[in-house]
Amino acid sequence: MCTSDQNWKYTSGEEGSQWIYEQLKDKDYRILKFSGDQDASVPTKGTLDWINALNWDVTDPWRAWSVNGQVGGYVETRNKGKFTFSSVHGAGHMVPQDQPDRAHHLITNFLQNKKI
Repeated sequence: MCTSDQNWKYTSGEEGSQWIYEQLKDKDYRILKFSGDQDASVPTKGTLDWINALNWDVTDPWRAWSVNGQVGGYVETRNKGKFTFSSVHGAGHMVPQDQPDRAHHLITNFLQNKKI
């Protein structure tokens, strides 16, 4: 999808992005991480596995959020409310492309510090 180069090879690094979240734990940053629930490249389950490995306390447990009367996904916060993770229902790897209304709702409410 990203290249037509037949010789291009993906090489997975030994270290994913989890290390950066570990470094940010005690910083005063709010972080939003989201994942399309139909993402075959980076499944929500895999994302949840490394998030769980951080051992951050859950501030607000999983709950559904809605856009236009439909479930847009599920969200929880951790690390004293500084880390928000959300699934986005019906989206693949490119959440804003697949579900623009849901992505807009999620990101806008996060940036405005409103409940998603």
